[in-house]
Amino acid sequence: MSARRLGVVFFGTPDFARPSLEGLARSPHAVRLVVTQPDRPRGRSGQPAPPDLARVAAVLGIPLFQPEEVNAPESVAAISAARPDLLVVVAYGAMLREPLLRLAPLGAVNLHGSLLPRWRGAAPVQHAILAGDGRTGVSVQRMVTRLDAGPVLAARETPIGDRETAGDLFTRLAPLGAQLLVETVDRLAAGEVPGCEQDPSLVTWAPRLAKADGVVDWSRPAREIERFVRAMTPWPGARAVLAVPGGRAVEMTLLAVTHAPEATPEGFAPRAPGDAWCGADVIRVRTGEGDLLVESLQPAGKREVTAHEFLRGRRVLGAARFTGPPVKGGAAGKGVA
Repeated sequence: MSARRLGVVFFGTPDFARPSLEGLARSPHAVRLVVTQPDRPRGRSGQPAPPDLARVAAVLGIPLFQPEEVNAPESVAAISAARPDLLVVVAYGAMLREPLLRLAPLGAVNLHGSLLPRWRGAAPVQHAILAGDGRTGVSVQRMVTRLDAGPVLAARETPIGDRETAGDLFTRLAPLGAQLLVETVDRLAAGEVPGCEQDPSLVTWAPRLAKADGVVDWSRPAREIERFVRAMTPWPGARAVLAVPGGRAVEMTLLAVTHAPEATPEGFAPRAPGDAWCGADVIRVRTGEGDLLVESLQPAGKREVTAHEFLRGRRVLGAARFTGPPVKGGAAGKGVA
């Protein structure tokens, strides 16, 4: 039980922040205001729609604030009017700067999706999978002016599954982080929580991903591409084009791939990475090192299908080739960390 009831202003935008907001709303503390991003165009219609957390705040009956620039003087004044004891940030989507960071007597804390100082930045979950990390976790840090550089108040570790996608891992980390966050807020309410300074020599970076980063580079080793597909799922998606001799090329998003056995099927004579073999129920692809089996995919504009369903529907057999799709406004991705 906390020593006193804190007034909290909560900053967050995507569904990842929902368990944390709901956890604080159930706690003894009072969430006085939710700050989230403005409505943005979403979906095929391109019509503005509210962020996930805006709908959650409405259900919980918490006042909502959606500034275009959260650090602007008028935004700081609006947040100050809520008289917060503490600012809590979970995947808000913009950096808080001075004087906002000094607004509340207990300062600002942030729930981050990694074991800091590893994977500072906007995409820690994806980069942990890309790098082949066997474990990750969540950290609650005291916010400072430098990105993800504040003292760590609490952390909790979890393994990364061999087949786990970024979406799977986000789903597991969200409630894990929410529990840790509420416990940390309780401790802050009961008294000062000593923080552990981050070791600068252990810092790694997880920059924000763009759509162009999802293009598959078949020259990479098979095991790296397998991690790449997991890390890019569900967004920005691991994208490629399958070109079949005499047929129309199909742009697709790869959803699940696995390292292929060493034996090469009869008739498959690849000459370069990206060369593929379409059998009765399997798509095998040569990479820069080893082969991959495509297990499931989503053709552009279509539903998710297994490789067997895809091949049956197109009656594709024999040699084919994967290439990267054309990408507007950017280079063909960053490959694998």
